[in-house]
Amino acid sequence: MSAGWSSLLARPGFAPWAVANGALSVSWTVSSVAFSWVTLIVTTDPFAVGAVFATRFIALLLFGIPAGVIADRRERRRIVIGTSIGGAIAATTLAGIALTSGEAPGLPILLAGSFILGLLDTQRIAAGTAYTVDLAGPALATSGLAIVNLVAQLAGIGGSAAGGVILRDLGLAASFLVTAGALLLVAAILAFAPRPGAEHGRSGGVGRGTPVSLRSAFTLIRRDRLIALLAVSVILGEILAFSSITLVPVFTRDLWDAGSDAYGFLVAVRAAGAVAGLVLLIRFGARLTTGPILGALGVVMGVALIGFAVSPTLLVALIPTLLIGASFATWDSLSQALMQRATTDAERGAAMGIWTFAVGGGPAGYLAIGALAGAFGPVATQVLFGALTVATGVWMLLVPRIRAAR
Repeated sequence: MSAGWSSLLARPGFAPWAVANGALSVSWTVSSVAFSWVTLIVTTDPFAVGAVFATRFIALLLFGIPAGVIADRRERRRIVIGTSIGGAIAATTLAGIALTSGEAPGLPILLAGSFILGLLDTQRIAAGTAYTVDLAGPALATSGLAIVNLVAQLAGIGGSAAGGVILRDLGLAASFLVTAGALLLVAAILAFAPRPGAEHGRSGGVGRGTPVSLRSAFTLIRRDRLIALLAVSVILGEILAFSSITLVPVFTRDLWDAGSDAYGFLVAVRAAGAVAGLVLLIRFGARLTTGPILGALGVVMGVALIGFAVSPTLLVALIPTLLIGASFATWDSLSQALMQRATTDAERGAAMGIWTFAVGGGPAGYLAIGALAGAFGPVATQVLFGALTVATGVWMLLVPRIRAAR
């Protein structure tokens, strides 16, 4: 592997931050397995599963850009600590509700809990992604983002597999308590971690240049065509590709006649694919941080989703699931890195606010894919969304500004 990326591990605060992202991933995967599976059991409706995912992500759409402004005006490390503690409180409250409701809270409770956690996710993503670049520095931003995401994916493998087993054997309340514990661990790690030096970035929020205003953050899309095109690409990727997570429990239960443990295992396999993709990204770093590579990933995502949809058994589906995980993870890291490279140091939080806002476009996909699956079946719906994802990747390869992005 190249010498550059390994130096990141010696930088103050980077290794603890990577470990903290592992704990964040556990909290996310355990809670996601719980929300999606319990919603399907309570409602038996794929659209309801999509609605629960949508409410968690709609907060990103509504508050992503303001969250980026806050990340540029406040210390990012403290923002992540605060949102983690808030998430732990919310998850503990959900655990209490699950216990008092006999482990089967109604759909309104699941929707409300998903939205609250999504609101906290929004601020954490905007601040945390920019904080990674604070620690790594612009020159090693791609490798730094890939390392942090790699640790998250490794933790996600265990978190996903454990999430299904915990839900099956211990119940919904236990799943939310594990979520809360992981978030408290994040807060503790960051509270005692060394703070980064100024030579590696702005060390967390309030830094050089004029503070970004909400108005300037909103106009960043209009002022920078590449940022705008990348935001559109991320929105399309969320709607057409990442929305596929809505149908995974449907395929698992209704087509392959398996339970929550198998669902958790599938999510873990996807995380294993993500690990492989991120290792490749760490190895080649900046050489892969280009617009054409991002467009090619769009094509790969679409092909993998079609392969998953036509898999006759769960065992066969493991192969496209690995590819889905690899392409999803590298897509996220590269789109983040390209946006960070396209902006000034003073607007990196704002750029990540726009990225978070773009990810918030996902609810349209979750709702649409859930509704179409209920009307036309999961296989036909997933094939359609996969084909449209391929078309998105081809479009990106044809746009000159994206092709020139480095």
